[in-house]
Amino acid sequence: MNGIGLESHFSKLKFPLMKAIVDKLATLKLPIKLTEAIYLEQALREGFSHLAADRIMLWSALHSDGFYQMCLKDYNLQNLPAGDVVEKLLKNEKTGR
Repeated sequence: MNGIGLESHFSKLKFPLMKAIVDKLATLKLPIKLTEAIYLEQALREGFSHLAADRIMLWSALHSDGFYQMCLKDYNLQNLPAGDVVEKLLKNEKTGR
């Protein structure tokens, strides 16, 4: 085994619980990957802040019948709401604001 993947499906996100789970898994000393965060901004902030999480992966079908809300761009390469969140977080990471 060379890593741990966490599917981030929550009906109600509890950050202390999420952090406790990631902390416990981090004791295995394996990279942690987070996917499919429904509460995107909060989950990404929590994931980015944990030293054991070495990447976050988002994937989705670009179709309104699927998990379209997780796509970063539309068919014209314009940001969708998830793309705005990721851009904001990356800007904050670079500028500290």
